Amino acid sequence: MGSFPMDYLKKRCKRLLRMKHKRFCCLFLGVLLLAGAFHFTTEASSINELKEEQKKAQEEAEKLKKEKDQLKESMAGVNSEIYNISETISSLMDEIAATEASITETEKNLEATQKLADEQYASMKSRIQYIYENGNASFFQLLIEAEDFASFLNRVEYTAELNRYDREMLNSYQENIRQIAAYKEELDTKHSELIAQKEQLQNDKTTLTAKASSLQNEISSNEDDIEQKQNEIENYAEKIAAMEEYERKLREEQAKQQLDMDKIKDQEAEIAGNNSPVTPAEGEAYLLAAIIQCEAGPSHYDGQLAVGSVIMNRVRSSAFPNTITEVVYQPNQFSPAASGRLALVMQTGVSASAQQAANEVLSGTTTVNCLYFRSDNGTIDGISIGGNVFY
Repeated sequence: MGSFPMDYLKKRCKRLLRMKHKRFCCLFLGVLLLAGAFHFTTEASSINELKEEQKKAQEEAEKLKKEKDQLKESMAGVNSEIYNISETISSLMDEIAATEASITETEKNLEATQKLADEQYASMKSRIQYIYENGNASFFQLLIEAEDFASFLNRVEYTAELNRYDREMLNSYQENIRQIAAYKEELDTKHSELIAQKEQLQNDKTTLTAKASSLQNEISSNEDDIEQKQNEIENYAEKIAAMEEYERKLREEQAKQQLDMDKIKDQEAEIAGNNSPVTPAEGEAYLLAAIIQCEAGPSHYDGQLAVGSVIMNRVRSSAFPNTITEVVYQPNQFSPAASGRLALVMQTGVSASAQQAANEVLSGTTTVNCLYFRSDNGTIDGISIGGNVFY
């Protein structure tokens, strides 16, 4: 790929001024300014290539939109998880509060039962102590005070029953204490488990909240990328539309000037058989290759040779300027020269086949004996090559 020969352009302008082609030089400089206005960040060298770049941008925009939808779907899932965890934590908090209330109530019951057991134990202990310390006197006293032996036995049995009652009540209180203590232990275990679950859920919620924040950042970045791609698409559309409209108007003007077929035949007769080699001025071989690529595409070789033949036929014809530069930049003739596309191709570089075609026609190769061509839309009779009709 070659680069735009700025030294050549400067020398050409000076030469044109010396030749007093002031009108043409002004046009040439105007084309350079227009080319600067059409400077793209891509290396597209034709409307079709710009459309291809626009299509790529549209595909990337669609891909970004799908990624955005996927991110939003993930975001919705994470938010749902956060909501469910929050609900679970709320339920756990209620359960923890109820468990703590049960523990408090159980501790009170345990304390009251223990107090009753202590009191029962103290009473029983006092009665046992009294019996042991006054055992003989008591039995003698019971015997003396008893009205009869049956009364004595009843009193002895009452004393034994009282002792048995004390023992049973003490055992009952101790069993209650054991059960209450076991229940409290279960509540304490449940409380610890609930606290652990709550802490784990809170950690999960923190993790999910961070994930949600990260997803939101990705969505925001994705939306910025989509907006940038949309701007690129609109920019391409504007440039393509402007270039197509400009070239359409130029082609209309060309069509008006080129429909005088009798005049065309006279001009063709003049150049018939004249295919002598032409020595180009500095930079003109590159300029010729660039206009060939613009008009015939970067790879259709037969079409490139035909376009090159038309330009060289004009150089040899008395009806047109006698230099490649003047022929290419002649007003209302080659639309890429005026639209800025030619300058763009010269800046980004020409294809190898376009340069080869330029070299061939410079050496005398002529594939069509024509002075005009345009896009083949079926309205003009001529030789159709590579999408153009030559006449």
